[in-house]
Amino acid sequence: MLPTHHHTWQAWRRFLSSFYFYEGLRVTIGILLPVLLGIYFRHSSWGIAAAIGALAAAITDFPGPIHHRVNGMVTVTACVFGITLLTGPLLPHPWALGAWVVACGFVFAMITVYGNRASQIGTASLVILTLLTDDTRVVTSYLELALLTVAGALLYLLLSLLLYRLRPYKLVQQVLGQCMQQTADYLRIKAQFYQPQPAYQHLYQQLAESQVHINTAQQNVREIMFKTRSIVKESTHTSRVLLLSFLDVVDLFESIMASQPNYRVLQQQLPGSPLLAAFGQHLQYMAQELEATGQAFAEGRPYPPGSEGRLTALSQQFADARLQQLTADNIDAFITLRHALDALEDVQHKLLLLQEYSSYGHHLQLQRRVEYQRFVVPSYFTGRQLLNNLGWQSNIFRYSVRMAAAMLAGYVLAQWLPLGHAYWVLLTIVVILKPAYAITRQRNTDRLLGTALGVVLGAALLYSTSHTGWLLAAMVVSMVLSFSFWRHRYFISVLTLTVFIVLALQLLQPGDFRPLLWDRLLDTAIGSAISFVMTLLIPPLWERQQIGQLAAHTIAANQQWFDYISRAFEGQPLQSSEYKLRRKQVYVALAHLSDAFQRMSNEPKAMQQQAPYWQQLLVSNHTLASHIAALYTELQEMPEQDWLDDFLPLTRQCSNRLQTARNYLTQETTALQAGAATGQEETSIRQEVNQLLAQRRHELARGMMETHTRQRLIDLKSLLDQIDMMLQLAGDIRRVCRRLAAAGKAEND
Repeated sequence: MLPTHHHTWQAWRRFLSSFYFYEGLRVTIGILLPVLLGIYFRHSSWGIAAAIGALAAAITDFPGPIHHRVNGMVTVTACVFGITLLTGPLLPHPWALGAWVVACGFVFAMITVYGNRASQIGTASLVILTLLTDDTRVVTSYLELALLTVAGALLYLLLSLLLYRLRPYKLVQQVLGQCMQQTADYLRIKAQFYQPQPAYQHLYQQLAESQVHINTAQQNVREIMFKTRSIVKESTHTSRVLLLSFLDVVDLFESIMASQPNYRVLQQQLPGSPLLAAFGQHLQYMAQELEATGQAFAEGRPYPPGSEGRLTALSQQFADARLQQLTADNIDAFITLRHALDALEDVQHKLLLLQEYSSYGHHLQLQRRVEYQRFVVPSYFTGRQLLNNLGWQSNIFRYSVRMAAAMLAGYVLAQWLPLGHAYWVLLTIVVILKPAYAITRQRNTDRLLGTALGVVLGAALLYSTSHTGWLLAAMVVSMVLSFSFWRHRYFISVLTLTVFIVLALQLLQPGDFRPLLWDRLLDTAIGSAISFVMTLLIPPLWERQQIGQLAAHTIAANQQWFDYISRAFEGQPLQSSEYKLRRKQVYVALAHLSDAFQRMSNEPKAMQQQAPYWQQLLVSNHTLASHIAALYTELQEMPEQDWLDDFLPLTRQCSNRLQTARNYLTQETTALQAGAATGQEETSIRQEVNQLLAQRRHELARGMMETHTRQRLIDLKSLLDQIDMMLQLAGDIRRVCRRLAAAGKAEND
C-alpha cells in the first residue's frame, strides 16, 4: 500500500495538470487583466466594467471545439451588449424593470433547449442582468458601459485564442489524460471483486456511476477531436498520435469491461485463494499505471512503457495453481480465470501502446484509417426545437417558468427589504436554479454552506491582517480556486468565491466589513429560500416520469449491440466501425440511465417509487454490456468454426427476452425472433457441453491434464457461459420490466 501523503500528492498533481486548473488560471487572468489596465490608466471603473464582460465570456468558455468556444463567446458578448443598453433606461422605472427581469429570466432559461453551451450563454446573460440591477452603481452612460463590457469580453476572447494558438493541443491532452484517469478509477473498482466476500450490488452500482464519468470524459474528447479541423483534416504527427490514443483508450475501456468473469463462481470454488488476490493486485497495478499514463498525457511528457514481468508472473502463478489445485469441483473457476487472464493480457497490450504514444516518437505506426464522422452528433439550432418545448410537458419550459417566477419574487423582495447588496438575491437564484430537482437541491445546499464557511474564512483573514499585499494574494488564490472548481466542485467554488468577493470589496472600499459579511449571508439565504420554494411550487418533471424511456433506450441499445455481434454465429462478418458505433450507443445510453437514477436518488422520497427496481435494471444492463463485450472478444480470438450456428437458438432467446422487456416499458407488441429456444430447453450445444464437461471431469479424476477434450470444452464452454450469463441477465431485466409495467398500470388505475 502506498502512504497517504503519496495519494494526497497524486491528487494535487492530478488537479494541477487538469483542464479545470488551467481554466481557473485563464479566467483569473482574463478578469484581472482589464482591472489592472483600468488602474494603470487611472480609470478603475472602466476596468471593473470590462472585467464583468470578461466574466460573461469566461462562463461560456468551457472545453469544446475552438470554433464552438468562439461562437459562444461572441454570442454572449452580443447578448450582454443588448442587455446593458436595454436595462439602463429601465432602472428608474421599477415596474418596467421587474417585467424586463421576468422576460429575460424566461427567455435565457428557455435557450437551454439548444444544449450546454447555450445554457451557459443564458446563465452568463442573467448574471450580467443581475449585476446591472445594483442600485449602488453610478453610471454616466449605459452605452459607454455596454461598450466597456464588450471590450472586456473581446479581450478575454483574444486571450483564450492566444493561449489556444500557443498550445493548440494542450486542452486535448488534458481531457484525454482525464479520460485515462477516469478509466483507471473504473479498473480499481473491478479489482475489488477479487477480494474475499465482495459487496456485489454496491460494487456494480459503483461501476455504473464510474461509467457516467468515463462517458462524459470520452464525449469531451470526441467533441474536441472530431470537430476540430486541424486534428481530423489538417492532421500533424502530434494530432494523429492523440487521435489514435483516444481510440485505444476507448478500446482499452472495452477490454476492461470484457474482463467480466463470473465472480460468484470464483468466490465459491476458490474461496480465499491467493490466486484471486493476485488477480486483484494486478488490476490495482494496471490502474496505477493507467493513472500515471493519463497524468503524463495531461502534462505533455513521455511515460516509459512498463514491463510485462508482472503479467508473466501472474500467468505462471495461474499455471502452477492449475496444476496443483484443478479438480472436477473447481473446473468452472479455472476456465473462467483463464479467460479473465486473456482479457488482462489485452488490457496490458493496449496500456503499453498508450505509454508508447506518450512519447510522440516518429517511429510510431500511425497508418490506421479513422472513420469518425458517424461518431459525432452534429449541432443543429432550429426554431422547431424551441417550439417543441413550449408546453408543460417540457422540463425546460417548466424550468423557464420557474426561473422567471423566482427572479420576480427575488426582485420584489429586494425592492421591499433594506438589503445592502440586493442584487445578490437575484444572483443566487440564477446560479442555483437548474432544470433537474437533484442538481438544484445540491447547488442550494452547497451555496448556503459554502457561503457560510466562506464568510467565516474571509472574516478570519480580515481580522488576522490588514496588509494589502497579503489580502491581495489571498484574493487572487481564491479566484483561481473558485474558477477551477466552479464546473465540478460547486461547494469549494462557492466557498472560495465568497472569500474572493469579501476581500475584493474590502480592498475597493476599506472600512467596517461586518455589514458586508451579514449582507452576503442574508442575501444568499433569501435567494436560496426562494429557489427552494419555487422548485416545490413549480416542480420539474420528476425522474420517475422520464427514467422509463431512458431504460427502454438502454435495453434497445444493448439488444442492438448483441444482435449485431450475434451475426457472427450465422457466419456473417462484423465490421469494426459498425461494432464500435453500437458500442458507443450503449455506453451513452448507460451513462444517461445511471445519471438519471442518481438524480432520482436525491429527489423527495415520495418521488422515488420503484427505485430499487430501477437500480436493479441499471446494474443488470451495465453487467449485460460487460458480457456482450466479453462475447465479442472471445469470438474475435476464436477461429471460424462450423458449430457456431448451434448457438443461434440461445442468442435469439436472449434477444427475445430483451425485446419483451422493452415491450413492457414501451407498451408495444413488437414481433419476436423465430427459431429461439424457450425456457430451459436442452439445446444441442448445451447437451454437447455437458457431455464434454462430464468427460473432462472423468479425465481429471484419472490425472489426465492435457487432452483434446480440454481445448474443445474451453472453446464451447467459454461461449456458452457468456451466453448463459446474458440469458440470466436478460431474464432479470424482463422480470423487472414486467413488475415496473404492472406497478405503472396500477398507479394509473
